[in-house]
Amino acid sequence: MVLNPDPSYVKGDDRPVESVSWDEVHQFAWLMSRFGRRSYRLPSEAEWEYASRAGKQTARYWGENADDGCAYENMADASYLAQHPGAPSVHCDDHSVDTAAVGSFKPNGFGLFDMLGNVAEWVEDCYADNYNGTPRDGSSFTGGSCILRVVRGGSWSSDPKHVRAADRLGYAPANRNNFLGFRLARNL
Repeated sequence: MVLNPDPSYVKGDDRPVESVSWDEVHQFAWLMSRFGRRSYRLPSEAEWEYASRAGKQTARYWGENADDGCAYENMADASYLAQHPGAPSVHCDDHSVDTAAVGSFKPNGFGLFDMLGNVAEWVEDCYADNYNGTPRDGSSFTGGSCILRVVRGGSWSSDPKHVRAADRLGYAPANRNNFLGFRLARNL
């Protein structure tokens, strides 16, 4: 597979990479590990959620109310609603219609930016309807048919109910959309 060196639909300085499939991200992580100085991979679903929550037990690392999120995340808000009338949105304005520059909003308690917005993120796991039979040690679930892979975090265009730490969706690994990106983990 030859990777597209400029896959993103939304262009601009410091924007997150989006419009990449799980397969492409997996190959990119392999190339980074092979030719870089470190070993990289997609995080497991459990690792991603731990990083997203940053020690909090609330639905979002800033609290329960999605409407308080515009200082923390790029999400479907008043700016998005102006372009997409009738779409579900929060009652605040982060002033971004699509992706925002990485790090434009406040980080979570671990200092990580854009965990619950901007782009939804692929993780390593195969999608399962529930956690029955999945690993309890934080490792990735790679069993079953693996027709779908897990996406976490919500995005700039997500219904606010999806912009929370526990939300998870399954997408075909070849799927690519302008709301779908990734975050790599580095092996220590």
